[in-house]
Amino acid sequence: MARVDLHVTLWFLGAVAEPELAALRERAAGIDAAAFELSFQRLELWREARILAATVERVPGAAAELLGALAAAAGEVGLALERRPWRPHVTLARGVPLPRAVAAETAAAPAVGSGDTALRLLPLTLPAGRFYLAESQGVGAQVCGPTEAARYARLASWPLRA
Repeated sequence: MARVDLHVTLWFLGAVAEPELAALRERAAGIDAAAFELSFQRLELWREARILAATVERVPGAAAELLGALAAAAGEVGLALERRPWRPHVTLARGVPLPRAVAAETAAAPAVGSGDTALRLLPLTLPAGRFYLAESQGVGAQVCGPTEAARYARLASWPLRA
C-alpha cells in the first residue's frame, strides 16, 4: 500500500449521492468526540482476502463513541451501514502471496475467517486527532509502492476534542 493510502476505516458507506453526502458532512461537522489512540499489536494474514493487516486487540471507548455518533449521523441521512462489528485495522498489503505452509493448509481445509494467521507485534500506537470523509478512487488498481497515486480522496475532515 502506498503510504498516503494508510488509514483506518470507521464505516464503509459505498456509493452516496450528493444530497446525502452534503447532509452527512453537515451532521459530521456537529460531532463532538474525544481524540483517542489505537494500539496495533498484531500482524495478521487474512488468507481468504489475501490481505496483510495490522490490527488492534482493544477498541478504546472514545473510538467506540465516535463510531456510534457517525452511525447515528449516517442513519439520520438514510444511509445503511454494515452490521459487522468494527475491527480497526490498517491494510498494509493486498494480494499477498500465501506462504507455502498457509497455502497447503488452505487447500486442505476451508478458511475459518479473517485473522487465520497472526504474529504479535511490539505495539505501534497511533493517535487519532481527526476523522475524515474519504472517497475511493480506482480501488481495483493495484498499488505497489509509495510513489503510486492515492486511492482515496479526502472530501472533508473534522477535529477530535483533545
